[in-house]
Amino acid sequence: MISFDIVSYCSENYEDAYNFVINSWVNNSLCNSISIYTDTDIIKSNNPKVKIIKIFDKSSDWLIGTGRRIDAVKNFSVNNPKCPMFVFLDIDCYIVKPFTEVFQVMENFFDVAVTRMAGRNEMAHGTANAGVWMLKNNQAGFQFIDDWQKTAIRYKQEGKGIKPHKVSFAQFSFTKVATDGFDGRKPYKTLILSEKIYNNENQNDIKWIEEIKKYKSAIVHFKARRWRQPQLVQKVFNAIKEYQNI
Repeated sequence: MISFDIVSYCSENYEDAYNFVINSWVNNSLCNSISIYTDTDIIKSNNPKVKIIKIFDKSSDWLIGTGRRIDAVKNFSVNNPKCPMFVFLDIDCYIVKPFTEVFQVMENFFDVAVTRMAGRNEMAHGTANAGVWMLKNNQAGFQFIDDWQKTAIRYKQEGKGIKPHKVSFAQFSFTKVATDGFDGRKPYKTLILSEKIYNNENQNDIKWIEEIKKYKSAIVHFKARRWRQPQLVQKVFNAIKEYQNI
């Protein structure tokens, strides 16, 4: 039996994203627990599997929020040493179906699994996605988090990735350490996952829906506040039903 947890960060101004995705995380992930790090008291859950952890000061600044991913996963890793593996998900990711097959591969051969590192997303400037990834919570995994944090601090100081709503310093630094692991330069080993299956996102709504159906995506990423568009959400759910009913 694969054992893992889910970790995320949700600021107060993304509460509606949390409400939109949380049932999908509880019902479809097969995880042990879900830790939502936040800056507010208004995000709540009655489900014992969901833990709301307020450790941040309130902020609606997008750039600050992207950097808090690192602090959240570091806090989780330190305070949950018995958790063997965890998934980090951006709070706008909807889980369609379980993805435990990834952990079966990681268990023997890899420490970190990342999406969108195959260079197929032109808008991403060749970066991996720091919004969906999976990590063994061991010494190698902690080294990954530590390297990411140190690299992110350096990039931010150098002014790399500090434009709002562009590729952030957190994502550039995440890509750097994940690539180092893939190239065998670090003690952690990186696995590249298909973003079409495990992190389906697209700037073009029509192409996005087509790819969700084509690849039978397990995780659908409602980036750019797409969960706030009811008609688009319904089209996505209709696409998902086509392969859920097979």
